Amino acid sequence: MLALLPLRIDGAWLAIDASAVVELVGARARTMLPDAPALAPAALAYRGRAVPALDLGLLLGLPAALPGSTPRRRTVIVAMGPSTLALPVDAAREVLEVDERALGPSPPSLRRWAAHAAVLDDGPAPILDLARVMAALAGAD
Repeated sequence: MLALLPLRIDGAWLAIDASAVVELVGARARTMLPDAPALAPAALAYRGRAVPALDLGLLLGLPAALPGSTPRRRTVIVAMGPSTLALPVDAAREVLEVDERALGPSPPSLRRWAAHAAVLDDGPAPILDLARVMAALAGAD
């Protein structure tokens, strides 16, 4: 079984491995960084340090979700190894236990970031591969 946290951004659902979640907090103000990579164009304060904020809109093929001054309603803090990211989202559901055999492929346009998708009540949700995202950010100029 795989524990997934479903997240919504601009009406689209995706999921992440719940074991990577450090904390789910409310809206957080962010600071746009002029020379930051497009996938993480901003930073926000979390426990006394600046944490890059991931633009989930761009990952899902939607318009950029972070520009503007209005924070998203929820912020999911995730960690993998020494790396920490903030995922500003519109909503998060409770963790779902999903049988790995029930996973399907994600849409071809999302396979760089999500190899699989889980079926939620609202339809398929790509499962974001945080390791791939963090590797891409580590290689960004």
